[in-house]
Amino acid sequence: MLKEVLTYTLTAVGGSTAFFLIAGFCFRKVINNLLNKDIEKYKTELKYQNENSLEKFKSSLKIEEIRFSKMHDKQAEVIAKLYAKLAVVLDQSKAYFSLISYEGGLTKDEIAKELAETVTAFMEYFNKHRIYLTETTCQKISGLYEKLYEHIIGFSFARNWAKEKDYSRGEAKKEEFKKWVEGFKALKKEGEIENILLDLETDFRHFLGVKF
Repeated sequence: MLKEVLTYTLTAVGGSTAFFLIAGFCFRKVINNLLNKDIEKYKTELKYQNENSLEKFKSSLKIEEIRFSKMHDKQAEVIAKLYAKLAVVLDQSKAYFSLISYEGGLTKDEIAKELAETVTAFMEYFNKHRIYLTETTCQKISGLYEKLYEHIIGFSFARNWAKEKDYSRGEAKKEEFKKWVEGFKALKKEGEIENILLDLETDFRHFLGVKF
């Protein structure tokens, strides 16, 4: 009787153990399958997100490149126009302060009128587009304008004074000649205005990426 009880008990326990072992194995198998599916799904989603993020980055980078290119093109356009206007201002200034007069050429009064219009147009364009230039360059242009203005106004006042005081003699004529020579020297090679211009040209070439 005892033998039968023991046999029954061991059989029951062994069967239960085997059941739990099999059940545990199946459970782990199901969990592993679910985890593997989740991992694969996560990998796929992560890959998609990475590819999507990369495409967005490339797109934003391309937009920035286009924006920078347009900005650079506009800056180059501004510099080209500004320099062209400045060249006209300097040519007319040199003509105004020239110590040589040519027969049939413009009179000093006619040159002065054209110069005033040219300088005004130059400064209007500069003030409207200075955002495309560095503050250092803007200061140099302002400095150049101030020097030109100082000499042009000084010579113009001296000329008008000389006309009122009998152009042929006296202190007025001496003052006119003094201002005339000062302006001429400032505009000639290695003069104060010429030096500022050369400094500006270096800035412009740097903006445009010109190697020198």
